[in-house]
Amino acid sequence: MKTHKTSRTAQYMALFRALETKRNSNDKLFSDEYAIHFLEAKLRFASRMSKYAIIRKYISI
Repeated sequence: MKTHKTSRTAQYMALFRALETKRNSNDKLFSDEYAIHFLEAKLRFASRMSKYAIIRKYISI
């Protein structure tokens, strides 16, 4: 692992936590308001675009 760079595994776990946070309150297992702040720019963009159904279909678990 490189210094000053998070691992890919940590990035994807933060992405999944951010996606879960954005789900409907009835379906949500937990909320992690800080997860999006740990994402690199591309994954942060994917998380924000998950509000659109067509995109959510491809990035959601």
